[in-house]
Amino acid sequence: MSEKNTKNEKKPNLKDENMLAALAHVSALFLPVLVPLVIWLLHKDKSGYVQYQSKQALVFQVASWAAVSILSVVATVLSFFCIGVLLWPILIAIGFGAALYSIYACWETLNGRPFSYAYVDEVLGGR
Repeated sequence: MSEKNTKNEKKPNLKDENMLAALAHVSALFLPVLVPLVIWLLHKDKSGYVQYQSKQALVFQVASWAAVSILSVVATVLSFFCIGVLLWPILIAIGFGAALYSIYACWETLNGRPFSYAYVDEVLGGR
């Protein structure tokens, strides 16, 4: 009887897991925070790989969004004193850097390779 159960059990599809993990990362370009949160909530008990990657993407996107938001406010306030103009190139570089890093993470996870953002793994307490 146990043989039947193991044959009928649905095995995880690695391509689907890779696709979901990649979607969590690349969502930084179109629906940041929302997509990785939904993926994490739906798959936190189903797939360790998808759960880990979506949590990584979520924390990275929240941190990136917070950094860009705070720097935008500071740059806007300092623009009244003509100093903030110097921060706008840094702000743009952070935005592009975060987008490129998310695309790289998407590529890595789409190909089934484990990926961790720098420092995010430490924040999450390791795998």
